[in-house]
Amino acid sequence: ARRESYPGEEIALYRPDLDALRASDPSVTAVLEDRVSTRDFDDAHPIDADQLGELLFRTARTKLERTAKGVEYLSRPYPSGGAVYELEIYPVVRNVDGVKSGMYHYDSFDHVLRPVADDSVVERLLRTSSMTLSEGQLPQVLLVIAARPGRLMWTYEQVPYGIILKHVGVVLQTVYLAATAMGLGAVAQGYGDSVAFTAAVGRSELEECNVGSIVVGTPA
Repeated sequence: ARRESYPGEEIALYRPDLDALRASDPSVTAVLEDRVSTRDFDDAHPIDADQLGELLFRTARTKLERTAKGVEYLSRPYPSGGAVYELEIYPVVRNVDGVKSGMYHYDSFDHVLRPVADDSVVERLLRTSSMTLSEGQLPQVLLVIAARPGRLMWTYEQVPYGIILKHVGVVLQTVYLAATAMGLGAVAQGYGDSVAFTAAVGRSELEECNVGSIVVGTPA
């Protein structure tokens, strides 16, 4: 269930108080009604490290691990077919207060970031995403969603790709709603640079592939 960790010094992330959030968060109706796709961001007041940590904790952390009959199953804040959770999150950081620019892997088990690639890959991934934003802005942070198809193929056999895309939609909506509750902006991407991603992670697309992305940051 757990992807092999990247080498390099890890960055510990902020863990929010979920009990406090239960009391203070806006209602489900409010975030559903208020959610919009944000295309204009405030680079003078970017998202900070604690906000990024809170967003990842609320949307993508691994809450539970269990093994049954030799198979590892997980639980995260979003649903996933068979409880196998094949998706990985890669934050691509350009302007986050308290986090150095670069491409990172989010370790959902330890709730830390680990460096993956340097600024040359970051620039290429962010440049593609700028087509979604107002006047060609670059994202403050781009969350790239990747899939490890092997996690699904042993049980779903011929239909894993369709299931992966359904899971991507679930993750995108989860990020949208959590970002709205936090006062952040978000906009999902309809495309991405798969070649740059594959070069960065150093794996074949059959092992791990770019299947979605979403920009998040401080709205203008």
